[in-house]
Amino acid sequence: MTCELVVDERVVLVVWGTPELDDLVQLEQTICAVYEERGPVVFIARVPPSAPPPDELFRAELTKVLGRFMSRLVSYHAVVEGRGFFAAAKRTVLATIFLMSGQSRAFNVHATVEEVLPAVPPGYREEVRSALSYFRLRGHFAHSLRPQAKARAS
Repeated sequence: MTCELVVDERVVLVVWGTPELDDLVQLEQTICAVYEERGPVVFIARVPPSAPPPDELFRAELTKVLGRFMSRLVSYHAVVEGRGFFAAAKRTVLATIFLMSGQSRAFNVHATVEEVLPAVPPGYREEVRSALSYFRLRGHFAHSLRPQAKARAS
């Protein structure tokens, strides 16, 4: 798994490293389980500046997966960190994926974690505020996952 998945009540956080298809299976299972146990989920995806952009296959699969679990989310927050053209391009790619899913009203793309709370529906803000503190105290907003080295063909 090349992502880190953390749950606090009805808030699910994923910190992306190098996106892989298997990660989407785990993500979908986690969101469905939290929904079944606790109700609608606030989903936060943190993309550190060092995370590479997803490839075309991953983007296509992400669009399908979003369609399957979107009804379980109250809102989706993609935090694509970084400055400059590359970070802006990653935010644009995500915004495009969201628009293609047909569910764009619930999607939010942010440059920092601090932008998440004001964008959360009012009835969820206290729970999200608490979860953000939980995630911050445990260092989930202060690190990057190391990109996996690809095997070389000999």
